[in-house]
Amino acid sequence: MEISHHGVSIQLLPAMFIEVDKSHRCTMSELDSTWEVSEHPELEVPVLDLAVLLENSELEKPRPEDNDQPAGDMILQQRRRQELVKAMAKACQRWGFFQVLNHGVDQALIQRCEAEAHRMFQLPLDVKERVHRPPGASFGYGANTWVNQKVMHWAESFHMQLHPTSNIHDMAAKLFAESDPNQFSSAVEEYMAAVDGLARRLLELLTEGLGLEPGHFNQYLEKERMISMRFNFYPPCPEPSLAIGLRAHTDPHLLTILHQDSVAGLQVQIDGKWIPVKPRPDCFVVNIGDLFQVLSNTMYKSVLHRAVVNSSSQRLSLACFLNPPLNATVAAPPELITPEWPQIYRPFTWLEYLKNAYFPTERTWENFIVYLEGKDPSHL
Repeated sequence: MEISHHGVSIQLLPAMFIEVDKSHRCTMSELDSTWEVSEHPELEVPVLDLAVLLENSELEKPRPEDNDQPAGDMILQQRRRQELVKAMAKACQRWGFFQVLNHGVDQALIQRCEAEAHRMFQLPLDVKERVHRPPGASFGYGANTWVNQKVMHWAESFHMQLHPTSNIHDMAAKLFAESDPNQFSSAVEEYMAAVDGLARRLLELLTEGLGLEPGHFNQYLEKERMISMRFNFYPPCPEPSLAIGLRAHTDPHLLTILHQDSVAGLQVQIDGKWIPVKPRPDCFVVNIGDLFQVLSNTMYKSVLHRAVVNSSSQRLSLACFLNPPLNATVAAPPELITPEWPQIYRPFTWLEYLKNAYFPTERTWENFIVYLEGKDPSHL
């Protein structure tokens, strides 16, 4: 909405986007993207270098008969890998978030996928409506509107699936019927496949950080696993202090791997404070989802995070979600259950979680715990 005041045009935020619950609004200091976490190193999401994995992808399986590499170099690389595992585990115990550098995903592929995301969001509304996400559906174009949500997020989103069955070609054919759908679908599928490979490597490192064999959770990566991606586009907002890009929530997934452009917006809640995750186009942001918190018996944390908006710059993020097959049973392994650290959650399937416990709000875990205790979470 636009009004004129003393000859000056003023843009107002439509009522449907105004967050009336002040506890969800951002203060001006929280919106200040110039706040430098470098001044507060204890409040900076860790950045971890994966270069040691690229140097030798077979480090975890050294061959004694291979004399091409000096033993001292191999020992040093093994030590660096162990340090990486420890740092990753520490980040997940404290933050539930970390960024990865030298991740092995081609930067040109990332830029190509981002370009296709921008091209998609720039399509006319009537074209984007060809893949409209109807109520109750998971995939397609629309707003990130959640159960019982009374305010709209200041964002557009487009959600697609690669595994177990890809819907990307079909959606691309509808969106780009007048041009070349393959330009879009090939970029998206290649990008998601590359991120899927990264996710597998990260899952093994995170599993090792729990004191388990790296492949202990590989059953969750069967061919029926679920890999999806959501494009998030946040336009400039006329009154960012009254709106929210994405409300505070935890992710229900196993892992989320996100790439954000150079505009700040992602924030993580630590000790009651909202901490910005500094944009680094050369990094991916990785966070623990609810399922991994269960698998780790709460050693790793699925933490609240949100997206804020600003008045001057648009923002784009690409969020990939790694999930097990729908019928997979999610439970902490016996190795992580002791008298001192008893089992926190009863076993459940991913499908059971989605049907009965997942309400994507800041109260996701409250609802989940109530559900696991055999109560009805719908009254919350």
